[in-house]
Amino acid sequence: MARNYEYKEVNIADLILDDENPRFASSVLVQDSATKVSQTAIISHLLKYANIIKLANRINNVHELHGAELITCYKRDDGYVVLEGNRRTCACKLLLDRSLIPDNYKSNFPFINEETKENIERILVIVYPDREAVQAFLSDRHITGVKKWSALEKNNYYMNLFHAYSDISKVQEFTSDTLGTIKKCIRKYQFFMDVFHILKSRHKNIEIEKLDYLPMVDRFMDTLVGNDPEVGLNLSFDEDTQKYLCEKDKQSQYNEILMLIGEAFLLRKEKKYCINGELSKIVSTEIYGFSNQKELILKDERIPGLIAMIKDYHGLKSSPPTEDLKQDNPDQSHGTGDNQDGDPLDDDDGNSSNGVTPEDGNDIDEEKYIPSVKYKPKKTKREYLSFTIEESKSLKISGDSDFEVKIRSLIYDLSSFSVYRHPYACALLYRTLLEISTRLVYSRHTSTISSPYNEKDLVGNMKYLNNNFLFTAKTGKDIPKLKEAIKANLSNPDIIKILNLYIHYPNPVDEQILLSTWNSMKFYIQACLEK
Repeated sequence: MARNYEYKEVNIADLILDDENPRFASSVLVQDSATKVSQTAIISHLLKYANIIKLANRINNVHELHGAELITCYKRDDGYVVLEGNRRTCACKLLLDRSLIPDNYKSNFPFINEETKENIERILVIVYPDREAVQAFLSDRHITGVKKWSALEKNNYYMNLFHAYSDISKVQEFTSDTLGTIKKCIRKYQFFMDVFHILKSRHKNIEIEKLDYLPMVDRFMDTLVGNDPEVGLNLSFDEDTQKYLCEKDKQSQYNEILMLIGEAFLLRKEKKYCINGELSKIVSTEIYGFSNQKELILKDERIPGLIAMIKDYHGLKSSPPTEDLKQDNPDQSHGTGDNQDGDPLDDDDGNSSNGVTPEDGNDIDEEKYIPSVKYKPKKTKREYLSFTIEESKSLKISGDSDFEVKIRSLIYDLSSFSVYRHPYACALLYRTLLEISTRLVYSRHTSTISSPYNEKDLVGNMKYLNNNFLFTAKTGKDIPKLKEAIKANLSNPDIIKILNLYIHYPNPVDEQILLSTWNSMKFYIQACLEK
């Protein structure tokens, strides 16, 4: 029996976006109140709802469409109607012909490079005889679907690439995820595998594919390896290997801790299957935030013995970390005895709580010299979204207007909260400060800003100020670069969209995005507050 399709090379210009595609046809028809959907309406819809700009950037960066996924279509008198691959087709059309891009998207849409242009002007497609012939394929593709990688499989993929290239930046070339996200994936995977290997030493028949590892690594890991004086282990972090390390003479104690939490999170039964007082598996809802995680450890009910093991771990003689470890991970405090802000813990008298006092003298080996004041390690780097004193001198926010009062409060709070301790609060405050600062400029300069404030387009307002108002009177060789950096943060996906995701949806906050975007966006805010 002959196959029901053929492979053919066609021009992108000859491909027609499908006006019956379930992804968007109904929505566009309702909006347009028409019986036929235009190509222009489809393009606008895809740009608004289908991340076409992000896809276009990806195609432009890799210089081609993936050969393993061919666009599927059928022949019609006026061209080839795309049945599978409308997003890719749309992105390619707009890359090749900028006149098709609606005006309000042109500033954010990438310009095609020559190599990409050469590779996508004509592409190989699969041509079916008619729409009916391809329905079985479409059902398999979009309803049954390709099985998506689990979080563990995704993290394993990044780990394999990291092993191959030993460079996070190189790994990022193969994905649209940020460097911060990739690092987190690798750290989580390595921590999980440490736990899994310890479990295998006692539980021979466990299958890694059946374990739900997310509650342990997404919520609990940071607390356990972190610097909380009561429940954290203060583990060192090797930036070269992206791996948490315990002190050498504490490996056996650390392994017992991993065994205990591995059994609690990964091997216990679900609550509905537990009988006779059995402890059930720890689930995400029990450890939603840091305070819940800490309480769970300190109560000593859900993971009995864990707090005693943590205390025992800290009670052993410490050996200093090896010199080749790079302890510059901002998520962690790498000394012992630090509080949440990285300051050494003092008792009520201002003395180090672990320092040697005269009363301790009888317990000290007479042949050893031990200073009476404990050595204080360097404080960890504090990570705040803040201005320097010098930068603050130009800010005109000393008035009593609602805007100025709010802005002073926002700046105060942002300078007080570490993004690693309070990521969601920082994301919300950051988003609010960007909007209020923008509104302040429009409020102060209503008569001189030609474009009025658009309540439905904060990013558009910010782009206008960046391009046409805030820096017009500023000189200096760094101003063009600064404007470009701000513009990049307002391009798809823009910083407002990212912060909105953190605030309104259960997306985990990428602290590195907050910190890296602040490096340029604080100058946007500063320029707003100087006007």
